[in-house]
Amino acid sequence: MLRARRVRGRVRRHPFFTGRQLQTLAAVDVRGYIEHRREAGAGNAMINRELGLLSSALNYAKRAWEWECPNPITGR
Repeated sequence: MLRARRVRGRVRRHPFFTGRQLQTLAAVDVRGYIEHRREAGAGNAMINRELGLLSSALNYAKRAWEWECPNPITGR
């Protein structure tokens, strides 16, 4: 789950994915997140970095912990 991210000494909360299980993430959720962040004033570069972080975390969980979770961000 993507819950908080520390940036320049501040913690920003992204409640969009809070309470979601990784196995249920789908492309529609990613599109919703992108729209949510754009409405909040985030630029494309910031959104891409955030999605990259989530994608890396999902890939790591698959490799290191053998989790069976989809990565709907791959190929975006």
